[in-house]
Amino acid sequence: MSTEKRTKWLEEELLLLHENYPHSTIDELVHLFKKRGFKRGRVQINHAAQRAGLKKSPTGLKRVFQAAHDPTTSVLENMDWIPAFDKFETVYADGAVICSDMQIPYIDVQLLRKMCLVAGKNRLKKLVIAGDFFNMDMFSPFVKYMRSRLNSDSWSMELEVASETLKLLLGTFEEILVTIGNHDRRILTMLMGRVGLAHIFKWVPAAEAEHRIKVSDYEFSHLISGGSKIRVTHPSKHTSKIPGRVAMELTLKHGVSVLCAHMHRQCLTSAANGKWCGDLGGLFAENRIEYVSLRESTYGFWNPGFFGIEDGFPTMFSRDWTDWSKWLT
Repeated sequence: MSTEKRTKWLEEELLLLHENYPHSTIDELVHLFKKRGFKRGRVQINHAAQRAGLKKSPTGLKRVFQAAHDPTTSVLENMDWIPAFDKFETVYADGAVICSDMQIPYIDVQLLRKMCLVAGKNRLKKLVIAGDFFNMDMFSPFVKYMRSRLNSDSWSMELEVASETLKLLLGTFEEILVTIGNHDRRILTMLMGRVGLAHIFKWVPAAEAEHRIKVSDYEFSHLISGGSKIRVTHPSKHTSKIPGRVAMELTLKHGVSVLCAHMHRQCLTSAANGKWCGDLGGLFAENRIEYVSLRESTYGFWNPGFFGIEDGFPTMFSRDWTDWSKWLT
């Protein structure tokens, strides 16, 4: 683990990073920052670039490749020029809330407010949003109704709802981690992967320059609570009609408790290895989502809800199954 001290990045540093990261090698960047009077190491620069969603240009990739290799040495002897995707986020919190699938603008506002009240009353200070923060209707070939109602500009409405949602969340939680979901990828796919989800969040007024929000391009993260490790994931390539099945399989695979987004169902069960696991539900208002309400399906009804974690122990909060009077009074 890096021992480099973490300090808030100045606007001038971020500008320097954005201008030079795409076409420069890491050693060149370290030297450039030092020359400008900023002490930033390799790890800090790479993490800042990842958070900002910066990518190497074709020229930059070529220069990184050339810098990593002695022309007299086989390319197979040093593969450091290829990035390793092992830098997913880990949240440390004795008390936290885990939610997912807000699918803004189709968020259940009343459930969102209940979640904030539960968090405040129980001192759950950190929040993990496990994918599908956005719905990204405007970038979907399927959604038609919102386009016609908003003059083909549903994206601006999503950004406005997202901003107001984040204001409410930032008034409740000290730190927020947002991981990626399949809906969040819609615009990234259209942009051919040139930017990451963190770049999209810069369009949300409440998130701009807000250091308490972290955004990750990984579908999963880890929560360490009460000495227990919990994997929080949005497995966009996997689903099941049976609640808990995907979460159970991932629990057996990874050997830790798993909370699973993307299923739109809610449950809490146990796997054969004795670890608990479950489906998160989501903060969606399913009666406002076109492809849910207008089509027939043999899948079960969606179950909105979220989870609270205290010292590693899960509590399931359901819109329809929780006695809210016991938690909010």
